[in-house]
Amino acid sequence: QTKRQREVWAPVKEVRVADTTGDRRSELIVSTRRGDLFVINLDTLEDIWRTPENYFTSLESFTVAEVDGDGKPEIVILADNRLVLQFPDPYYESDFDIMVLER
Repeated sequence: QTKRQREVWAPVKEVRVADTTGDRRSELIVSTRRGDLFVINLDTLEDIWRTPENYFTSLESFTVAEVDGDGKPEIVILADNRLVLQFPDPYYESDFDIMVLER
């Protein structure tokens, strides 16, 4: 049995396993106490996506759900007293876009 590991460079706050890309394969989603969010390929342990460094100062919680009616999962993030949707977008270099929902 081979032990695999990787760093996320800060203490881990939450861990979830869910399909975030709509390909019916689960990814590892990790948030840190520093406000980072990582989506990690379970086979390679490589980043699929992560928040830009220092994008959030406080990431309170997150979940994965289909919320915009397109049939694909989004990551719903509560961070910096804002509700944020993170979803795949083929027109962005990072393959994901972030939409901030504010009052």
